[in-house]
Amino acid sequence: MNPTEAFAISLLAKATVIFFVGATVGFFLRNRSASMLRTVWALTLAAAIGLPIGMFFTPAWRVAVIPADNISVAPISNTAQTAVEPQSSMINAQAVNRSEEQEPGGLPTVRQTSGSALPEIPVFLAAIWLAGIAAVLGRMALGIIGLNRVARRSSELMDAEWQRLLYKEASLAGVTDVVRLLSSGDVSTPLTFGFRSPKIILPEESAGWHEAHRAVVIRHEMAHIASADAGACLVAGLAAAIYWFHPMVWIAAARLRRAQERACDDRVLTLGVAPADYAGHLLEVARSAREMGMPGFVSVAMARPSQLEGRLLAVLNESNDRATLTSRSRAAGFAGAVGAVFLLSAFSPVQRSAEASGTVTTTDVAEASPATPVGPPARVIESSLVSQTTATKNNAGDSVVDKTITVKPGGTLLLDLETGAGLTIKGSKDSRIHMRASLGGPDWQNTTVELVPDDRGARLVMRYQAEKPRRSSSHHIDLTIPEEYSIRLKSAGGGMTLTDVSGEFTGSTGGGNLRIERANGSASLSTGGGSVSVSSSNLDGSVSTGGGSVVIQTTNGNLRGSSGSGNVVVGRNGLTFASGSARDGLRGSDGKTYISKSGGTVSLGNLDGGADINTGGGRITIAGANGDVKASTGGGDIRVGSVSGTVDLSTGAGDVSVAVTGASSNRVKVSSGNGKVIVTVPSDVSASLDLETAYTEKHGRTRILSDWDVSVTETSEWDSSEGTPRRYVRSRTTINGGRGGVIRVRTINGDIVIRRGN
Repeated sequence: MNPTEAFAISLLAKATVIFFVGATVGFFLRNRSASMLRTVWALTLAAAIGLPIGMFFTPAWRVAVIPADNISVAPISNTAQTAVEPQSSMINAQAVNRSEEQEPGGLPTVRQTSGSALPEIPVFLAAIWLAGIAAVLGRMALGIIGLNRVARRSSELMDAEWQRLLYKEASLAGVTDVVRLLSSGDVSTPLTFGFRSPKIILPEESAGWHEAHRAVVIRHEMAHIASADAGACLVAGLAAAIYWFHPMVWIAAARLRRAQERACDDRVLTLGVAPADYAGHLLEVARSAREMGMPGFVSVAMARPSQLEGRLLAVLNESNDRATLTSRSRAAGFAGAVGAVFLLSAFSPVQRSAEASGTVTTTDVAEASPATPVGPPARVIESSLVSQTTATKNNAGDSVVDKTITVKPGGTLLLDLETGAGLTIKGSKDSRIHMRASLGGPDWQNTTVELVPDDRGARLVMRYQAEKPRRSSSHHIDLTIPEEYSIRLKSAGGGMTLTDVSGEFTGSTGGGNLRIERANGSASLSTGGGSVSVSSSNLDGSVSTGGGSVVIQTTNGNLRGSSGSGNVVVGRNGLTFASGSARDGLRGSDGKTYISKSGGTVSLGNLDGGADINTGGGRITIAGANGDVKASTGGGDIRVGSVSGTVDLSTGAGDVSVAVTGASSNRVKVSSGNGKVIVTVPSDVSASLDLETAYTEKHGRTRILSDWDVSVTETSEWDSSEGTPRRYVRSRTTINGGRGGVIRVRTINGDIVIRRGN
């Protein structure tokens, strides 16, 4: 066997070991968080790529594991006319010609095997292997070219509402790169691509998405960017190119993509989105999604139809582990993978000695003649030496910094955070400031933290030690300060929670939510993007946000709120509903009633303005509203009557009934994951109908019924792209000329009924 064949066989065997170990670890960690599984599969594929490089450059670690050959070889003297294989470090007994022809002196002749050409079959197999590599790399290249073409033809979403949302979610995810937000008719589902210059591409219909849906989609895609999932996709593609013939590489790449999506789902859920609500958002995105083809090989899409069913089950299973792997754990995993690849690359099995078992090292050829072409001796690491190697101690420091200083009450704490950080500040009766800073993100080791007293009180400064083109961190600081203390804030980004403190609170953060509870004094705080909440406080001054809602409730004093694009809500607790029960309700500056609950039934009477209602699960009933109505629930029926404005209703599973007034200006949007939808509109309404109901085989055919003549179509094939096979019943038509709004309904396993009202 020539060296090329030996290398190829060894590479295949060692790669199989890597894939098997990765699959075994993945199996035992199958009930752990998706973030951990994503790291396992990414490291497995990266290790497979590093293996051939390691085999070229690491020294040989020869371990005697092959049984000894019983044939003995006579020592070769300097008088024998022998030819030794170039670069050989020991004589193989198999190479001895045991014919009766011997040189004078009785020594067997060792004949040199010609290495000028590989046998025909290995050359043929090598050509096939190279062709496979070219095919996979070509597919990746076509995918990248296709995505860049789509990006060039896309329109950039530069309006203030989208950009504020983009900035807010980037800050929340710890992404400091400039992320471009694009819209294109060439894509059917939100996707992210680009490692150095990340881009998010949304389908054209995103222009009609409601605010909550926009936020969930951007948050999911931003989680991909924060986790460098686009780079992981490139790693998976390179591994698939090298080992395209190996079935386990494709299994690993598929598991990586599945873990990426579930990890981002978990990230969205841990940031406060209810599982049932998020499942509804995924269904909404998946309704129009289709497979991506070649561009999908190098991008991460939010809702691939082939993955949807499993993801929905994972989202709704509240017992799932949703923890995010820390940067320290990822670093430990990477170090372990590098060490394993090094040892596996160096491992070289050799024959045991004929006399005894043990490690076989190189055997020198004695007194070779000057004409003998002897190669350089191989570098050897004895197996006995490996066990003596000790791990290098990591002196980089700890990712948690604790410090306490003594101060006088009534001072001011200056927070100068160049790196940005989330802040939790609590007041206490102690005369000390205690800090616990948890440093995270790719550049946490590049961060300095300093908490020192000064002439005004104290200052906390966070800086980057070195300038880099791109810097990313995810820090959080918990502070306990004297209850009578002022705050001056200057932060690149990150939210702040402030409780049980009296003083003057001034400054700004580049983005993040602000939350103030049980505070006294004055405030002049702003955030570049995020919600602001003030409750149970006594404050003068102002709070503001560049984009997001401002909620001020149960607060005395002259505190004003402002927002660049969101609602300013002045609270009044105990809003009485038609049912007579007391719930927490807020009346906004736009006249709407806002209610957000984790679950339960909400019942409303006739409202002077509109309503924005959100529940985790349960029935929503609105008797009437003079304005726009938006209502969503994770699961349950929704009943709405006599709405004069636009309507946006969504339920994960349940029946929906809505009646609207007005002849031409209404826009109605209704979706249900499973249920019947009834929409009643005035007899003289002028609108376009966009209706779709799907039914599964077990449920039976669903219908579209209308008091107007409408054309209805039905697909003839069962479509399994979204999980359970289904057929679609659709109607796209106009009534009374269609000059007004659009009535858009989507449901599964339920009829759609359009009724004529008065």
